[in-house]
Amino acid sequence: MSNPSVLTAPAERLLARLRLPGKIALIGAAFLAVIALLFVFFIQAQWNAIRFSALERDGVALVRVVPEVMLPIQRHRGLLARLGSGDETLRGAVAEARAQADAAFELAAPVMATLGVELGVESDWKALGERWRTMTNAGASAPAEAFQAHSELLDAMLVFVSRVADRSNLTLDPDIDSFYLMDAAIVQLPNMVEMSAIMRGQSAGIAVRQTIAIDERIELAARLALFGDHAKMFDAGLAKVAGANPVAAARLDRQRDEVERNVKIFSDLLDRHFVRGAVAGIDGETLFTTGTRLVEAGHQLWRIVIEELDQVIAARVSAMQHRLWTVCAVVCALLLVVAYLFMVLRGAVARSAAAIEAGARRIATGDLASDVRCDTRDEFGEIALGLNRMRATLRESLEKERSAA
Repeated sequence: MSNPSVLTAPAERLLARLRLPGKIALIGAAFLAVIALLFVFFIQAQWNAIRFSALERDGVALVRVVPEVMLPIQRHRGLLARLGSGDETLRGAVAEARAQADAAFELAAPVMATLGVELGVESDWKALGERWRTMTNAGASAPAEAFQAHSELLDAMLVFVSRVADRSNLTLDPDIDSFYLMDAAIVQLPNMVEMSAIMRGQSAGIAVRQTIAIDERIELAARLALFGDHAKMFDAGLAKVAGANPVAAARLDRQRDEVERNVKIFSDLLDRHFVRGAVAGIDGETLFTTGTRLVEAGHQLWRIVIEELDQVIAARVSAMQHRLWTVCAVVCALLLVVAYLFMVLRGAVARSAAAIEAGARRIATGDLASDVRCDTRDEFGEIALGLNRMRATLRESLEKERSAA
């Protein structure tokens, strides 16, 4: 027998101290420990992935309330622009828009008090509400200043949406369809909606006073171009969604077509009366109503995208949970089968070894009348067969010696 190597010597010394069933038990326990460790790692990875996506859904729930607050504030800004340009009939509508915004902040409060605290953005939202109350309680201010203050508040809300996305893992979304839906809900649509609302307010105020400065003309042209860029990025992202999840993209098609139709109508009006042509021939009410159709269509598309994003993430969470429980059930069943086979093997080996040991002892004491009983077809069976051949040979030799005597 060759000497054990340096690597195998410790294991051989350990195994040499154990009986055969103990050796099998030790090897089986080591094997099961490795399987259990890998299984724990798998469960941990799956659970972390589920928690990751569940946190995304919390972010979506927070983002969902933002359009409901932004819409009345945008309307309030646009109406103030017309009022500041001389349309005194709008005071009641301005007060109504303010009340709607106040109510929207109140409705958002419970969500912010729970999920906002979880994501660490509750104080940011409270600061936005305080800015709104301070601005509206300050009383009348110059039209340009009021418009700027509203726009800064709404820009801060867009920053809030981005912060929520960062805190809730939405910006790290791993799947193509949900990633581009996230991009539409967090970046493209909020900016498109806000730019369309700004253009509505600016152009309606200009239409009321029927004069436009050159810098206002340039600004509207630049905003139209930037709006078009965001629309192209939105369409490109939606094409990616359609490639990965045609069902989800199809649910957006109808409202997207409605937005595109209103974009064309509103942009044609701006281009004809403000960017290229004269202000004459368009009144503030008509322009504001046309712009409002676009703003509201954009908000509706934003809501639909948010809901679709939530459904896609929820389906992913459900699939991961189903996969986790399925794998757990399969692994547990296999471990039970392996444990059962291991126990059977250990018992069979122990019985075979005991039978061979008993037979060898009988032969050693001179009992050559009975065979060594071991019916297995493995190495134990071959050992028993060899012992039986040896027993028969010894018996035959003894019988010949007795006959010769």
